[in-house]
Amino acid sequence: ATTSPVDTASTVGSTGGTLDIASGGSVNPGGAGPAVNLDSNANVTVEGAIAFSGVDNAVGIQAAANVTGSINSTGSISIGETFSPGINKDGYSYEPYAQGTGRYGIKTLGAFTGGITAGTITVTGNNSYGVYISNGLAGGASVGFLSLSGPINTSGDGGGGVYTAGEITGGVNVTGGVSVNGQYTVGMQTTGTID
Repeated sequence: ATTSPVDTASTVGSTGGTLDIASGGSVNPGGAGPAVNLDSNANVTVEGAIAFSGVDNAVGIQAAANVTGSINSTGSISIGETFSPGINKDGYSYEPYAQGTGRYGIKTLGAFTGGITAGTITVTGNNSYGVYISNGLAGGASVGFLSLSGPINTSGDGGGGVYTAGEITGGVNVTGGVSVNGQYTVGMQTTGTID
C-alpha cells in the first residue's frame, strides 16, 4: 500500500511496460490529482484498490493526452467523502448528495490510443464522473474500446456515470450497470461516434 501517487513515466517508462497495482495492494493519496497517472506510452493494471476520501479534484486513473497504452482495472476505484445526505420522514435521502467536487474514477485528458476495461467504480462528488473520455479512443476495433463490467455508482449534482466525447473506434460495452444520484446528472452520455 502507498499514500503517494504513482505514474508510468517514472516507474515503467514509455516502451509499453505495465504499472500493476496487484491484488491486495492499494494507492490512497491524500492530495488532489491522479492516484495513477498514465503519462507515457505504457499500460496500467489495477487488481487491488485505489481510494481517496474527502479530496477535491481527485482522479483514480488519469491518461495524459496523446499517449498509447491500456487501462485494465479489475479491482476497485473509490473516491468518496464522509458527508452523508439527510433522510426524510419516509426514509428517502435528499439533496445535497455530496459536498466535494471535480472527482473522476477514470479520466482521459485528450486523445488516447488504446482500450479501457473497468470494474467497480464509486464516486461521490458534484461535477464528478465515474468514467470520462474527453477525446475518443483510437486504435481500431480490437484496440480502442471501452468495456465496463461495473457496477459504476456516482452521487452528486451536475456529473454522470459515464461520459464519452470523440470517436470510440472499438465500441462501448457496458454490462455491470450504471447508477447515478443527484440533480442534472446523466447515467451515460456519448457525444461522439461509436464504431
